Amino acid sequence: MKKFEYKVISKGIPAALNDKKYAEIAHEIEGELTKLGLEGWEFVQWKNTMVVLKREVE
Repeated sequence: MKKFEYKVISKGIPAALNDKKYAEIAHEIEGELTKLGLEGWEFVQWKNTMVVLKREVE
């Protein structure tokens, strides 16, 4: 049976953003998720301001 560990990250995005600032924040989040993906973390869900990730443990 597979076992997982989970990580929850808070990522609030201000409601009033111009396109440039929104793109900067999106790029920052992409970089962080890519880094975590390389560490074995898999995206599960984004709900409100929380990002949930999981990775298999042995």
